[in-house]
Amino acid sequence: MLKFSKNTDLRIELYEQRISRNGFILIDKEKMRANYNYLLARRETLRYLAKRTMEVNSAFRATELSRQGVLYYLKEIEEVDPSRFRKRGVQGESLDAAKVLKPLYDKGYAREFLGYYIEFNSLSSKCNRGENILNYLQRPHVVTSNGRELFKLTFSVSAEENRRYYYRDTDIISIPLELTGSFTVEEDEVLAWGDMGQADFRMAYNVFIRDDRNAAIMDSCEDKYEGMARILADHFGEPFDVQNFKR
Repeated sequence: MLKFSKNTDLRIELYEQRISRNGFILIDKEKMRANYNYLLARRETLRYLAKRTMEVNSAFRATELSRQGVLYYLKEIEEVDPSRFRKRGVQGESLDAAKVLKPLYDKGYAREFLGYYIEFNSLSSKCNRGENILNYLQRPHVVTSNGRELFKLTFSVSAEENRRYYYRDTDIISIPLELTGSFTVEEDEVLAWGDMGQADFRMAYNVFIRDDRNAAIMDSCEDKYEGMARILADHFGEPFDVQNFKR
């Protein structure tokens, strides 16, 4: 395991050079299209189930999965209080999946409909991303010995003032997991790929803050931001309210 500490020789310029060197990943377009078609079929199934559930439960008074149609169904048919669709910092009513719909589902509102509708919306976003990538892949970069056409999906990397790095042109980090099975390399090469949750935070903590006292607290927390909150509470001699932290 690679570990960082205050004694680690961090060569930022070399990291920037290496992360920008390649500039593309190779895509097996045939696999990408197969994965996209599977997501598309799932999306259309969820569309049908959500719409049919809405129609049956409302005796066909609600029939559309448009924004206004869903708001009408939830408020008038499922009797959800209109205040639950108003969120701080958002003008008008919101159908945000994480802030509105999932909390409603968890509280038992319209569980059959919302179960279908939330997944339908998620799949719609993934399908849009897959369609955009497929439209981008126009000219093969290389054809393998068994006839597979591999296409370049290009990107660039920029460093912000806070030393965070962002992918431009194509944000390869946000490509839906269901589509990443199409990532590939040329013959006789191997694709190595990994991810570490909260990596920038973990590195900063180990390089600048970690000591014997706070390490025991941090190491006990899977969520490292919770670990930092507990360290601060310990430092100031205050009780840590985990429920308030997770709100």
